[in-house]
Amino acid sequence: MPPGPSQARMMSLASKTDSPLPLLFGWAAAPGGGGSPGGGDPRSSGGLQLCSQIQWGALRELFCSPSYPLVLSLGTGATLGKSYLLQYLYALQECHFRSAANTPLRIHAMPSIDIIGDFAREEAMRGVTLADVHGFDAEEELCEALTATLSGFAALVLLHCSLKADFGGSQADGSSGEDSDGAESTEPSPRLRRLLEVLSSSEGCPKVLLLLRDADFDEHGPGEARRLAACVESVRQCLAAAAGESYRGGGPEVLAWPVPPLAGLGPTELSNEVKTLRKNRAVGGKDQSPSLEETLSGAALSSRKFPSLPVLQERYNDVADSLRCRRRVGPVRGAERGALAARVFDELGSPQATSEGLLRQLFPVAHCHQQLTVVSQEKVRCLGRGREYLEPEERQKLENTVDALDKKIARLRRERQQAQPHPLLRTFAQLVVLGDLSLIVEFGACLDAWKQAKRAPLLENKLKLRKELDKLVEAQETSAAKPSVQGVEPARVTELRAELAELQKRLDEVDVSTDSFWLEIMSWHELERVGARRGLREVDERITFSAAKACYLNWVKGGNPMHFLHSAPLQFGAFEPLRWHPQLSGASFFGSDFLGDILRELDRNLGVDVKRRPLLVISVIGVQSSGKSTLMNYLFGCSFATHVGRCTKGLYISLLETQRELVVVLDTEGLLSVEARDDVFDKQVALMTMACSDLVIVNNRGELGRHVGDLFQVCLFALYHLKLARISPAIGFVLQCLSMVNQQQQYEWVATVKRSLEDSVQELQQKEKPHSFQLQDLVFLDSESIFVMPSAFNDDVQFGLQVSRPTNLYALKALQLREKVFHWISRAKASQRQRWKDTGGVPGEMLGQPEAGPSASFASLSQWYDHARTVWQTLSMCGTDLLQFRTMRQVLMAQQLQEFCDALVQKHVDGKLNSESEVLIERYTKELRETPDPKEVHAIDNAFRGQLDGLRDAVMQEMQHDFDEFVKSNDSKFTDEQVKSDKRFSLMGPMRRKYASVDSLWRSAVHLALEQRSMDNLFQEISARVKDLLLEQGASVNVQNVERVFEEKWSQVMAETLRKQKPHLEKVLQEVVSHFNAALLNLKSQFRKAHIFHGVKSLSLHEVRDVSEQCNSFLLSKKGVGAALIPSMTTQMASAATTHVDNLWIKLIDTMRLEVDQQGQMSDAAALKILNRLNSEMDAADQLRQLLHRLGSSFVQRLFCEMAKATIHYRFQIEQQNFQSRVNEIMSKKQQKLWEIQARVDSGKREVHCAKVWAKTFVDTLDQHFRNAVGRMAQEVVSHMSNILTNPGSACEAAIERSFTKRNWRHVVMYAIDPTQYLFMEFHKEWDRFKQGLVDQYCQELKSNFGSCIRIAEERMTELLDSGSLQGAKDLTMSKLSKLLQEVCSELADETLAQVLCSCLPTFQSESDWNLNDLPQFVQFASVELRRYRANMHETEMTVERRMEAELTRQKADFWKCICGCPARCPGCGTKCNLEHENHWPERPHECRRHLYPAFNGWQKQEGRKPFLLHCRASAQWKIARTRPPIEPGGPERYWDNFQAMLEDEHPDWLDPSTRLPLSSMEPLEEYEEDCDTAPEDIQKEIEENRRAWANCKDALLEHFTSMADDQDIAWLEKYKREGGALTRSEFVSIRDELFAVTPLESLENMDSIMPLDERS
Repeated sequence: MPPGPSQARMMSLASKTDSPLPLLFGWAAAPGGGGSPGGGDPRSSGGLQLCSQIQWGALRELFCSPSYPLVLSLGTGATLGKSYLLQYLYALQECHFRSAANTPLRIHAMPSIDIIGDFAREEAMRGVTLADVHGFDAEEELCEALTATLSGFAALVLLHCSLKADFGGSQADGSSGEDSDGAESTEPSPRLRRLLEVLSSSEGCPKVLLLLRDADFDEHGPGEARRLAACVESVRQCLAAAAGESYRGGGPEVLAWPVPPLAGLGPTELSNEVKTLRKNRAVGGKDQSPSLEETLSGAALSSRKFPSLPVLQERYNDVADSLRCRRRVGPVRGAERGALAARVFDELGSPQATSEGLLRQLFPVAHCHQQLTVVSQEKVRCLGRGREYLEPEERQKLENTVDALDKKIARLRRERQQAQPHPLLRTFAQLVVLGDLSLIVEFGACLDAWKQAKRAPLLENKLKLRKELDKLVEAQETSAAKPSVQGVEPARVTELRAELAELQKRLDEVDVSTDSFWLEIMSWHELERVGARRGLREVDERITFSAAKACYLNWVKGGNPMHFLHSAPLQFGAFEPLRWHPQLSGASFFGSDFLGDILRELDRNLGVDVKRRPLLVISVIGVQSSGKSTLMNYLFGCSFATHVGRCTKGLYISLLETQRELVVVLDTEGLLSVEARDDVFDKQVALMTMACSDLVIVNNRGELGRHVGDLFQVCLFALYHLKLARISPAIGFVLQCLSMVNQQQQYEWVATVKRSLEDSVQELQQKEKPHSFQLQDLVFLDSESIFVMPSAFNDDVQFGLQVSRPTNLYALKALQLREKVFHWISRAKASQRQRWKDTGGVPGEMLGQPEAGPSASFASLSQWYDHARTVWQTLSMCGTDLLQFRTMRQVLMAQQLQEFCDALVQKHVDGKLNSESEVLIERYTKELRETPDPKEVHAIDNAFRGQLDGLRDAVMQEMQHDFDEFVKSNDSKFTDEQVKSDKRFSLMGPMRRKYASVDSLWRSAVHLALEQRSMDNLFQEISARVKDLLLEQGASVNVQNVERVFEEKWSQVMAETLRKQKPHLEKVLQEVVSHFNAALLNLKSQFRKAHIFHGVKSLSLHEVRDVSEQCNSFLLSKKGVGAALIPSMTTQMASAATTHVDNLWIKLIDTMRLEVDQQGQMSDAAALKILNRLNSEMDAADQLRQLLHRLGSSFVQRLFCEMAKATIHYRFQIEQQNFQSRVNEIMSKKQQKLWEIQARVDSGKREVHCAKVWAKTFVDTLDQHFRNAVGRMAQEVVSHMSNILTNPGSACEAAIERSFTKRNWRHVVMYAIDPTQYLFMEFHKEWDRFKQGLVDQYCQELKSNFGSCIRIAEERMTELLDSGSLQGAKDLTMSKLSKLLQEVCSELADETLAQVLCSCLPTFQSESDWNLNDLPQFVQFASVELRRYRANMHETEMTVERRMEAELTRQKADFWKCICGCPARCPGCGTKCNLEHENHWPERPHECRRHLYPAFNGWQKQEGRKPFLLHCRASAQWKIARTRPPIEPGGPERYWDNFQAMLEDEHPDWLDPSTRLPLSSMEPLEEYEEDCDTAPEDIQKEIEENRRAWANCKDALLEHFTSMADDQDIAWLEKYKREGGALTRSEFVSIRDELFAVTPLESLENMDSIMPLDERS
């Protein structure tokens, strides 16, 4: 019997009820039909034959992956009640048992094996998988092989035996069961022995529990105990022998318990016996033998897992083959999973597939779609906010946000374009290509198994945190109610909430299912549909849309649910996210998608038709974890997922075929969810079900609460205004988990809700015709539509075990509820038909449902899907404004408060603020015209803004005060604080827009005043510019230059005027759009007053941005508007419709022209009057109402948009006219001003040239004077330093003293590296330290004196002119002017400055000593020139510094040459030569007065490369042979017998040229020997300094002399080594860098860069 999907589903449902699942069972088959013959009676078989059957396929889905450890229960035929005992040991459900009597039918006596898994609840109850073997028969091949296979995987075997029948009965030879001594035999019977052989055949059983029956409990003495122990030992030996191993070699562990007889006991006695048995310890074992309860519990912790069914089947085949050949099969090794399961678990367990970001890795396209949805919704919200009035800063911030969102959308689309399918998705695609649903089911079961393993610890932690949070919240509430009770820390509550959110995020990351892979397949197909990628063929080259559709079609027809609202935020179907938001992408929303194609195909396959097979939609809503999915599974046999926490995300549909209808079952996500959903989500879900269902089941755990009634009120309100429902759905209530239910009380509650809803309907239609519609026109709510269900699961404690399993009562009640469901639907339809007859079709029309009728339903699945898509789009885009209210009372409060707020705005904003602001503008504009000073303009502007702000605040306070008084006087009506706060805040919008309008008018007036002041100041600026031109150009200044300057300044003024005053279309566009949107929002808040606008969306800027500066709108059109706004219709209808639309347009344009005044201003009131005129005209004309009925809200949307464009066009025209008039006024003043300026040009040019010559000569003379002063000061610095720095002749001794004598070890190393460079470093530091103070002092004096001379000359010249001294001088020339200035400057208190000025004031030869005709003009231009030179003082100061630095650098170089001396070093110790210059040989040899150890110069001993630590003048040192490397590579090594020979050969310049002997300062002496006790004190001191220096510097020097080895055997080394002061190897680099930081060559090279450019050669 090949398994089908129905068998697999039946087994899945049975497993959740904790029922035994038949794995091996008897069956009747045709001869040769397979199986193992059972040998039935041919007379009664009718040609059929009894056989055993193993159904692998039916259980494949349940056991697709390794599950809990296996416990195998079996026994011999002599032990009855095995399943009965198993039931009480593991608290199983009641089972039917075989009796001891022979059964009349042989099929009942055939062997069978049942599997009892732990599937009833998500958390484990038993933690083991049970295999119960009934009627074991070793002669039955399938039974024997399957039992052996199961024992190989078992963690524990329960072996039931009878002491009397299996250990003392007849033997194989027919002898008695007693031994030769007459004692009872303990040897196993043949059938028990055969059973033990089967258990050992696969060598896998680690532990056997021997449950012994027929034990004599009344005479349980020592003899009986010995017999029990002997039986256990006998079984153990048989198992070991059968396994081919000795007992001591590690056979299975055998424990035994005697089982008392349980049959015939009452419930209490039975419970006590089972508890006693569970706590008894094993007999025949050690003192610390475990109890039965401990042993059973330990099995659940075993590492041996029950394998997947494919692995079990493969093992079974091997065991069966081995048993046929009577050979042993090897132990169980290898994988516990099948190939498909192994692949799934390997991919999910790979290092790349971490839990964090797992969904992004598995489903890259779906993840990108989800992110695109989030970003798109955020962009839609931003664009919606942009339609309102915003301050410039807020609008700029909003535009930046939109730009960032656009970039994010582009990035996500690129990621989606580059995404690669996951290997697991390719595996799923291969299964889709094969079309084998059983493999897809197994694939999904593997995913579930992996997911549950990941979820289990997270759920446990979540439950723990949730309990702690509930306790803390309860404690907070208690402390708030009772101040005496100490509260909890809020920080811990916040921390727990954050941890719970993180846990939920981790749970969502592992939420992988078959639906997720189907959604990814659909998303890839959607990419192909929109042309973004190749689509499904990128996943697998063999997969096509037809193949995927066919497979998914079979999947749905097989009973699996469809996930059509998914992800977070919820997405509909498998649409491209940007296709769902046409206002972003411009694409059409309507079009097909994967799910829509599937439902259309199902329409054809299932024959869905209104007459033949109508569609019936049943949905369920309820709070989270209330058992909605479980209820629908029991009611209609669905396969909705159920587990702890949120198991349904979004909305699922499942199909059920009946004889008459096709039932669509809609399962929804839970309401009041603890997950991150907003408040509107619950109402959206409820509305979605009401608008798309024939019946909505409200499932509730416990009694109905107030939240249900509030939810229905708001949904009823939204259904009424959004006109979503095509039918009136019935409402049914299912109450679960009620104890001691007062059903009458629940019926009364439903009746109360119904009356409340009817009252709400009456309030909604107060402004409509009375009794125009009733509650049943929206929903059918009957107080009898209520049903009480018991709990689906029963939690109990049986025999000390906590058990939880489904109840049979729940299933029986579900059958009764199914009948009720169809009864509720029939009553609702009958009521709707009666209502239709009574009203003659009026209700549907009044509700905006022209197609509604008594038989109106969904004609097909595709039609229902399209309707659901439209409903969800409406709820997503337009429903939020209505769904923000929590109760109907809030709705009515908002309506009344909105009407009062409109009256307040009209009174205070459009009235008082408007009139008083006009008075303010008129008064302050007059002041602007009268003031001549631009600063006064800004003062007037500030005063006006202060007055306007005060007026605004006063009007706002009055509005808020009136609002508060109104609310206070009606406090019993307006109780919701949130609604009152929102409406009070909404008063700010009209106020801000009116304030911005007044501010715009005032800014225009201020700009006009500033323009007038600019024209007045232009003449003064040009006059000043003429003087500047005279200074710059002298006699070359002419009228053309002046005109050019005037044109430049004029162009700047005109550019600024155009920038500030030119009308901006974007600004007009934003203002008009904000006013129209405010008016539209006002009309929508009035609910039924302007119903034609409820489906109209607010305008966005990009919708009207096509209005260019030429303004291509219908403002000036009188005909053709209707043809452009109305789509194609029949000729006769189109002609009449376009005429009416043209007439309507003319009326709207006239209204707009009247409302918009000549200043081009716009207001909320003006826009509201325009829309009210549109509303009244549409209501008054029958033809327009019919046109609206035919075209819907899209026609009003187009009219609304075009009206806004025409208003923008008209306003922009007025702005342009006003601007052009202002420009003409300004241009008329241009020529007049130019003529006045030209008259000033030729007044005086000669004085400009004279002033420039005099000033240039004075500054040049002054500069030469200070240049000479710099040289003198530099020489003074050098002479001062030469008196302080070291005498060149004793420079070497000074270097030795600063390093060796003063024990500066860093300086010792520097001296050893390069004595000359060390001397320069010390010289450089002394030079810089000393010269810096002197240079700063002298430079500052020079710089201040230079600037002071120019300033004093300018001031004295101006004083002479002001005092009139120059006016009395006759024939005044430039030289005479200098003499007059010398007389004045000689009287200065600062004699130095007086001398400098008197010597530097210029004198001229007679031919160049020009007369000064216009003294004031000369003095003015000369002062300007002198100020210009003073402005360049920074460059002068830099020149002085550079000159001083260059001069000192020259002096430093010369000074260094005098003191550096000869750079030669002693060939022995490396000490520097003491002579003053280097060119003294051969007249005089090198000499040095102080010597060191040769090791300081790198000399090493030949043996061991150790340092040479003898004084350079020691006699022993001169006697030691010397070697040096060859001069040329490969040459002989150079060798000398002693130091004298080396000097004669290579360093003769260190010997006396006449005697060829060393000088007295270098000759060897015995006193310099290391062990000389008679040496003078100065020599001993010198040797001691050398030792101390080497002890503290050797590590750094060894880093310098890399070939030298360290000598640790020196006796005096530790003596002279300073603690903490000795150098280390790591310090050598810093010492070397410090030494060579500045070299003499670098110092001289820097001289060129320091010199001023004009002094370089």
